[in-house]
Amino acid sequence: MSLRIADDLVLILCSPRSCSSVVCAMLGQHPQLYGFPELNLFVADTLGELWRLGNSPIPGGPSYLTGLLRAIAELEFGGQTDETIRRGRDLICSRCHWTTKQMLDRLLTWIHPKIGVDKSPRTGLSQRSIDRALSACPRSRIIHLTRHPVSTLRSLNRNHRHTVTMLGSSSDPVWLANFYAHLWVRSQELILSTVHKIGPAMSHKVRAEDLLLQPDHHLTHLTKWLGIRWDPEAIEAMKHPENSPFSRPAAMGLDGDGDPGFLLSPHLRPRIDYNSQLVPPEWKLSQAHVEKVDNLSRLLGYGPII
Repeated sequence: MSLRIADDLVLILCSPRSCSSVVCAMLGQHPQLYGFPELNLFVADTLGELWRLGNSPIPGGPSYLTGLLRAIAELEFGGQTDETIRRGRDLICSRCHWTTKQMLDRLLTWIHPKIGVDKSPRTGLSQRSIDRALSACPRSRIIHLTRHPVSTLRSLNRNHRHTVTMLGSSSDPVWLANFYAHLWVRSQELILSTVHKIGPAMSHKVRAEDLLLQPDHHLTHLTKWLGIRWDPEAIEAMKHPENSPFSRPAAMGLDGDGDPGFLLSPHLRPRIDYNSQLVPPEWKLSQAHVEKVDNLSRLLGYGPII
């Protein structure tokens, strides 16, 4: 089943730190697609609830609104500046009674006739968020984006070291490794359950490493599955994620809408080989976490990690 322009959403479901920023920016350069920043619309029922979650005042802390503000500034007010970001805040405040589905519908109207691509990793962290996404866009095509679990956990730990947090226990490296292993397992189990329910016609698994190492082959396969153009011009455009209006740091010093490293250097670059990565013993993962991560790693096609 091919996508119908402006009537569907391409939903990227993934664990955090799965290269979703670069993959969404790549897809967004296709002439029939529009790659959004992290909208986080499916974590709440209304804009008012999302507004209350807000953006953390702590540098690097949780931020729920940055991507939505950027999208509104770009699409409704013609660009991303301090002034248009402020106007985006005013728009959200004046529509706090809206459902997040209404806000998504407005965004999809603004990008018509292109198809939206959403890549908010928080969606894949809770069953309620996934259910909201599928209820809002029942015709969504789901891309299950994966990254090797050891690479993902390393990235989560590196990113955490640059984050100021008020959780005292989070400074313990063993606690962190086990926490992020639990997070990865939980999100993968939820996503796998979801794609099993909706079936292979509506879902497609993509390993980030494969896509970034062989973009021509995997982008052609992905666009054929979506039922959109796969000619050389369209494929070449997707190899330039730096052309996305969201592939740079946000105005007003806002953060939290994607990988900071990608925003500072958004050009396409391959990832390291993932076939020989094992869980480092210094992480001291619990036996339960080791077994769950290993089983899922094999299921996702990465092989053993112990």
